Order: sequence, then structure tokens, then C-alpha cells
Amino acid sequence: ATIEIIWTSIPALILLIVAIPSFALLYSMDEVIDPIITLKVIGSQWYWSYEYS
Repeated sequence: ATIEIIWTSIPALILLIVAIPSFALLYSMDEVIDPIITLKVIGSQWYWSYEYS
């Protein structure tokens, strides 16, 4: 039972160590105050659509 706890908790800990800084970076990049250009990309089944503004 001890080995099962170890091989479950170590990968979970590694994932948390990677995920926490990733989410912090993701949320810090989420809002741009004054963007130079705005790009809207829409993916459909067989093609992509782009709108620039």
C-alpha cells in the first residue's frame, strides 16, 4: 500500500509543480491593456477564418 501512495503522489506533485507557474503565466498574459492588433481566428471543420481589426 505504501508503494501505491508513492507512485500516485509523486506524479501528482510533479504535475502541480508544473501547473502552478503555468497558470500564473497564463493569467498574467490574459489581458492586454492597449493591443496594437486584434486577431479573431475561427476554426471550422475544413477551414479557418481570420478577422483582423
